[in-house]
Amino acid sequence: MDEQSERAFEGEAQLDVRDLLCSYLASFPNRLRLYAGLGVIIGMLLGLSEFFVSYDVKSALATVITLTLFMSFGAVLSVPLNAAISAFRLDENQKHCFYQIDSDGFRLRDAAGTSAGINWHQVSGAKFTNSAIQLRIRNGMRWIPLRAFKEDEHSELTDFIARQIELKP
Repeated sequence: MDEQSERAFEGEAQLDVRDLLCSYLASFPNRLRLYAGLGVIIGMLLGLSEFFVSYDVKSALATVITLTLFMSFGAVLSVPLNAAISAFRLDENQKHCFYQIDSDGFRLRDAAGTSAGINWHQVSGAKFTNSAIQLRIRNGMRWIPLRAFKEDEHSELTDFIARQIELKP
């Protein structure tokens, strides 16, 4: 392997409400699809039951539309609420995170000792912003704040991640 593929990036950051909110917002389209889909399914079931009781198509349709909108609105409201609850629930050791990115994948460890890792073959894509890297995986997304790494490493880090995703088997 060449020197570039053996490169390892290490960093650490204290998570805050902003990180959690951005992470939730990045996963919001999936969350909205889930809640809206559940609203349609529940609405259809209730609409069908209402139709069979009253034989009123307008009332049944209104039930489906109302529940779909209600569930979608719930998804919108859940984003800041979940971020605030998560930030409040985590203790200082869980908020202090250590990141390691190398040719094997991405690893996250908090000061309490809990760790998680993702291999590059599990990553389906990445989005790079001015403040973070979002790694898309099968069941969601992982948020990596760029402030965890040295500022002079940011462009090299994003190039490295893009290259690892392209090279995955």
